[in-house]
Amino acid sequence: MILIVLGAILAVVLVSIVVDMARGRRQPDEEPPVPFDPMAGGFPVPPLPGQQSPPTPRRPSRIPSVNAVTAAALKGGDDDA
Repeated sequence: MILIVLGAILAVVLVSIVVDMARGRRQPDEEPPVPFDPMAGGFPVPPLPGQQSPPTPRRPSRIPSVNAVTAAALKGGDDDA
């Protein structure tokens, strides 16, 4: 009688292990996370924990950069020589 009970318990354990292994192999590929859209509902909302806001597009500055000013000065200096 003890052997039958132990055999049944062993069979249940083996079946559960096989089922767990089969589930692990048949899992579909994870879908990429949906990008956060702060205006999705028509009203701006902050991101939830774990979400990131998309980068804010920046307008180019109207003030010339230091490199552009330096290049213009160097170019003007070469013309005088």
